Amino acid sequence: MEELEKIADLRDKIKDYEEQLEKLNLKNTAPKNQIFSDMPKSSSEKNSIEEYVIKKEKIQEKIDCCFEDIKTNWRLAVVKFKKAGLSKVEIKLMKYRYLFNFKWKLCRKKMQKMFPETKWTDNRVFFTYRAIKDKLATNGEYI
Repeated sequence: MEELEKIADLRDKIKDYEEQLEKLNLKNTAPKNQIFSDMPKSSSEKNSIEEYVIKKEKIQEKIDCCFEDIKTNWRLAVVKFKKAGLSKVEIKLMKYRYLFNFKWKLCRKKMQKMFPETKWTDNRVFFTYRAIKDKLATNGEYI
């Protein structure tokens, strides 16, 4: 399914941007050697704090844009899920897995909390996911 693939790609981009932010923070907070000199600083030298803030804002804007794209793709995916006849429980499982990017074990725990009347095991999560894939495949959508 294109939307879920795009969501996964956007999550990878977000991780890359977060790594860039981390490197930027480390670069800015790392101790620097202090140079004592009688010579005045040139006026062409940019303010490092100002550069840091500008770079940080640009990266944060890219992250925010990726999150908006994820939301848009998720809405499109939900429309296809409903068209394929997925139940609310199945959509919730897909939401935990793809929108929130939880690992399968955490998906199981979340499903147990949301739907305590059903006993959720790792096998049940797996078979529910397989059933979702089959329902989507009958509608021509593939994960």
